[in-house]
Amino acid sequence: MKKKVIVFSTGGTILSSAANPTELTNYTNRGTKISDILSLNGDADVEYRELYSIPSSQVGLPHWKTMISETEKVLSKDDVAGAVITHGTDTLEESAFLMNLIVKSDKPIVFTGAMRPNGALGSDGELNLNNSIKAAMSPLSQNRGVLVCFNGKIGDARLITKTHTLDPSTFQAPEYGFCGFIINDYIEFLSRCDKPHTKSSEFELNDLNRLDSLSYVPVITSYPEETSDFIDAALMRGAKGIVYAGMGHGNVTPAAEKALSECRKRGVIVVRASRTGGPVLPSKEKWMQMGFIPSGSLSANKARLLLALSIAKHGQSQSEAERIFRTY
Repeated sequence: MKKKVIVFSTGGTILSSAANPTELTNYTNRGTKISDILSLNGDADVEYRELYSIPSSQVGLPHWKTMISETEKVLSKDDVAGAVITHGTDTLEESAFLMNLIVKSDKPIVFTGAMRPNGALGSDGELNLNNSIKAAMSPLSQNRGVLVCFNGKIGDARLITKTHTLDPSTFQAPEYGFCGFIINDYIEFLSRCDKPHTKSSEFELNDLNRLDSLSYVPVITSYPEETSDFIDAALMRGAKGIVYAGMGHGNVTPAAEKALSECRKRGVIVVRASRTGGPVLPSKEKWMQMGFIPSGSLSANKARLLLALSIAKHGQSQSEAERIFRTY
């Protein structure tokens, strides 16, 4: 039985176009559908479905719940080999990481999009979509969690991040590297991320179905001459968790330390991350005693999602949050 790939469209640059072929920043969706992008499907049996069409800066829990439920539904069918999700690049890494933690399937799920609009000179959307469909068809992509495919490179959703505002090679995996590549019809995987994902993850869609939005978990970035104002405001606003993106190795300034300590006394879960990149590990003893959880190899933005999922499943449990950050 020939199997098919389902392509879900959610909006983004891949559906947009500009007034002239050299315009790379000022563009909009002029009615293009995802089925218009790819001129040739090759041997693939492809079915296109539009979930919604929004700039990815507007994505939130209702969109994620739709994305997850529809993906799980189609991947449960025997005649479906895998799924591709086209997505705006601004928050693609968050959506891919969230699905990596929740979707219960070992079939390939591949996120892609475009950095240059349709019709622009050097537009990358069609090739990215073509490569992603091939990756989703490949048995080599199974049981790898959610993948991100751009510019001929394939990355793990947990490790991939957007690194440039305009460059087609914006998605990189700093420190850890890509897990594979695709050239023509040739796909090769070189490594894998061994953190729990998809079917081996404890998180599931039911953890989110009773919620209208994720708990308020802001990312607060450190800076020279920092005051406690943003942390104090988050506490007053009712934050359930705070991800503190400190300088260097997640270093906490004196003003922030005092304010975050007060947050901990009021039951707010605090995660130390870095504004720099690279892992944040257990550090000063007093920060550990205060209950500041190191983010490990997660970026501040992904740490925010993991903390919000921990709160959705386990409430304000400090011990569960600590375990989850050690595990995922």
